Amino acid sequence: KLAATQKETLVAVEKAKRVFDHNNTNMHDEEVRTGAASALYKQLCLAFHTSESKGQLKSITTALEMVFRCSTQYLIESYNDIGEGLLKVLIPVIHKELSNPKDCNSGVIGNCSKIIKYFSHVDKLKVAIASQEGVILTLVHILGNKTSDEARYDAMHALIGLAMAEENMVLMAHTEGVLEELVCIAKRREESDQMRRWSGAALWSLSGSIENKELMCCDEILSAIDSLCDVQCQRTVAYMISLIKELSKLDKNNIPLVAHNNGSLLRRLVEMSTNDEYGLDSIRKSVMTLDNLICPETAQAACSLCPLTEKRPGLIVTLTSVVLDNDDPETRNAGLSALAEIATTLQAGCDEYDTLLQCLVSFLASEEVKFRTMAVLALKDFASVDCNRPFLTDCEGLLEGVAQVALKSRGEERADCLNIICDLTCHEESRQTIVLYEDVLRLLADGAMAYTVEEGRDKAMESIINLSLTRASRKVVAENRIVMITVLDLSHKDERMREAFKRYAEHM
Repeated sequence: KLAATQKETLVAVEKAKRVFDHNNTNMHDEEVRTGAASALYKQLCLAFHTSESKGQLKSITTALEMVFRCSTQYLIESYNDIGEGLLKVLIPVIHKELSNPKDCNSGVIGNCSKIIKYFSHVDKLKVAIASQEGVILTLVHILGNKTSDEARYDAMHALIGLAMAEENMVLMAHTEGVLEELVCIAKRREESDQMRRWSGAALWSLSGSIENKELMCCDEILSAIDSLCDVQCQRTVAYMISLIKELSKLDKNNIPLVAHNNGSLLRRLVEMSTNDEYGLDSIRKSVMTLDNLICPETAQAACSLCPLTEKRPGLIVTLTSVVLDNDDPETRNAGLSALAEIATTLQAGCDEYDTLLQCLVSFLASEEVKFRTMAVLALKDFASVDCNRPFLTDCEGLLEGVAQVALKSRGEERADCLNIICDLTCHEESRQTIVLYEDVLRLLADGAMAYTVEEGRDKAMESIINLSLTRASRKVVAENRIVMITVLDLSHKDERMREAFKRYAEHM
């Protein structure tokens, strides 16, 4: 109940502080139930509006903070009873203290910020608290005040708690000063690692709303992400990976995310994709984010900004390693999807085209059907374009890899492989290279004689005919007994093969 005089008030509050100074939740519940919070709230109102001493304000807010160490149930009940009015008092109390830096009582601010923090972490209260006029802005002002580290920590915790409610995300991101203060803390090197980590967590939380993703994909926030990735803390980096992942869910953010600071965020994702120190979850998120970012508009730029070098494996090689070596199916699939997008975008002569071909060759030897299929289909598309053919022919291991897949497989996969070989033989300068591979010649002989039309027999025959059109390739094939027996046998039934046999016979 209200004390009659200032002296009685001070005595009563000091006594209450001694009684309430513990961490027994059940006892605090009982204190709230018996009206302690309500009585202290009324005393606070009276003290503030009658301009009582700072010492009295500090004592009352200290006692209130102690009482509100109660359980969630009693926090809810107390808020429903006095919460709205209490916040309307706490906010001006805080602003009054902040308005006079020389005479600021950090204890009062600290107590008030703790009380707001307690309520802000109760799920059922978050929307009501954030929507109350002045609450979010007041927390931002506390963050900007350097007189009390503890008050700033509690204000940051309160903001994070409120930001975890989806209904609050848009309101908070559009409240003047929220994003700016969080970015400032994230980039300020003299801040503690803990405070910087929390600023990153708050930014990540706010990025969860689709309406915030475009707003938050700005240079200042992306620079803050870059800065926080340098903090020697796995949790901080994990928050940043999650934040980039959220921003990457909006397609229009892909270009700025990839291009930022000459690809710095992209390279961080690539590095994280195979860094076991950060754990499976961060690796998975990194690869899934890369999959989000790689699209027709960004694939070439991404490969150019993160190339294979002596010191770093680069984007394509890293994704290939993920697909072949990572044990998590979701991570592998995301890596494969990103590579497939790159494969459909890059053309001969582009940066990293040769690297991509080498990675596709490594997939050809995989026991995983979907990896081989992706490689075969990509190479089939490449081989259909004349300017690509010299690059494919000259790629180490490609011709042998395609031939081996065809020799060991059946059906459509075999037909696709023969389609690749046939397209490559259409390029005159490539023919003399193609005939140097025994497996390719064996495939063509077997295909022309024994395969079905559905398995590419016609493509095998066409390849043999194409190879007969160039003197250098014709001379090598003419010395291959198996191919020549095939050509001779088929020449009795096919006019084009009969003409090819005549050309080959010139070198026998």
